[in-house]
Amino acid sequence: ITSLFNYILIELFEMGIRVLNQIEDYSDELEKQIIRSSLSNKLLTSLLVLKSRLFDASKLIKADLESIREIMSGEVPELDSLKITDQPEDRALFLLDLIETQREDLSNIINLHLAIASNNMNKQFYWLTILGSVLIVPTIISSIWGMNIPVPQINFWLMMLIMFVITGLSA
Repeated sequence: ITSLFNYILIELFEMGIRVLNQIEDYSDELEKQIIRSSLSNKLLTSLLVLKSRLFDASKLIKADLESIREIMSGEVPELDSLKITDQPEDRALFLLDLIETQREDLSNIINLHLAIASNNMNKQFYWLTILGSVLIVPTIISSIWGMNIPVPQINFWLMMLIMFVITGLSA
């Protein structure tokens, strides 16, 4: 029974390691998708959910590791602690390291996503600021001509020339 238990533990941890390798491939694909600037809220949500699930898995593996250590120390009389190898504990520790590495990678991918989104927003504000600064001069000129005060008669083309010169000087 103890050998079978040992084998099952090792296989469960190996299966967890294979799943984490698949998650790593998935996160690499998501990172490529983010770099191609195809940002979406669904993508960010899936990254955050995956990160929280990895945190939960980490807590579960830590609890399992404590149970394995109790079994190996001989605290469970139904199992012969001498027949249990160190391999389940080693695989659990390796799995914990993989989970932590994957959580760090996901944090970096989330930060990349947020940095790209922030950069895109900064570009939009930059162009909006330029547009606002260019349009302020024509707005001032049209507000002066729109008032009910006498101004010298200037034809349309001279007014456009003055507007372009003032706009060019202000930019």
